[in-house]
Formats: sequence, structure tokens, C-alpha cells
Amino acid sequence: MQWGKKSYGGVKYDLTHLDPFIVAIPGHDGAAPVEARVRFGSHVFTETWSDNYLDSYRVGDGQKSRCFCPIRYGHSVHLPGIVRLSCGGRVLFDPQRKLVMLGNPPGVLSPYAIFFELTLARRQPYQLDILVVSAHEHPHLRAKVGISLPKLAAMVADGDPIPWPKK
Repeated sequence: MQWGKKSYGGVKYDLTHLDPFIVAIPGHDGAAPVEARVRFGSHVFTETWSDNYLDSYRVGDGQKSRCFCPIRYGHSVHLPGIVRLSCGGRVLFDPQRKLVMLGNPPGVLSPYAIFFELTLARRQPYQLDILVVSAHEHPHLRAKVGISLPKLAAMVADGDPIPWPKK
């Protein structure tokens, strides 16, 4: 999905930084890099809808409405750079079976958690899909156990399951 430019509350916002792009995840143990398409869901720039919000801030997200959030939007500007930098690093396993990258956009005081899904791509020329489902400050993040993203990417590209830790 191309996000393009949108208007919320009468203000135009450029969301093109959230349009899909391809990253090369470094190869694990000397293997060739793995290419992945990165996409972003609306939760990276919206929050839960409340009936006291103005309709001009409503963002459709499948069956539920979300509310445009200028704070999350401001942080989302840094997401493509954080994802690119994180490709050679570690990711964490959240107890809710979510993968997590950590970032540090300006002005964020608690952990900035980037929740994502990593799957085998359905089409070429890339091998994997990274869907960033949500990204926001998360002061009570419980994800502690991790794995290198290059190792995890190699496993998923080979068709192996994600090695979720036992509870």
C-alpha cells in the first residue's frame, strides 16, 4: 500500500516515508544477504479510536476505525531509518508472540517498540516481507529474549518456523 499524502483535521500530512521499500538484511554466517520488502500499517501513525474524536481524524483500518495521532506520526518519520539500521542487529520476542525492534526517535523517553511480522514473500524479487504492524512508546515492554535479525531472516527464508521462546 502506498500511503502518499493525506489530510487529517484539515492539515495535509506527507506519509510517503511509510510507502514500501526494499532492504537487504545482512547474510548470516557468511551467507548472501536476504532482501525483504518493508511495509507499514496504520498503527504506526494512529491510536485507538474514541467516539469523542473528530471524524476528520478518522483512519480506516479494516473493520475498526483509528485516530490520526500527530505524536505517532512525528515518530513514524524516523521509522524507515530505524528499520534500515536494525537489519544487522537483534530483534526481541514479545510474550504476545510479536517480533520487536527497538528504536530511539527524538523526544522519546521510554522504549520505542516497533512490532512487526516477518514472513516468506509471496512474490519476487525479494525473499521476505516485513510488515511493521505498530510502533509507539512502550514504557512497560516485556520483550527480553532476542535473536539476530540476520539469523532469523535466514531461518524464515529457508522455510523454518520462527523459534518462539517457551513461556
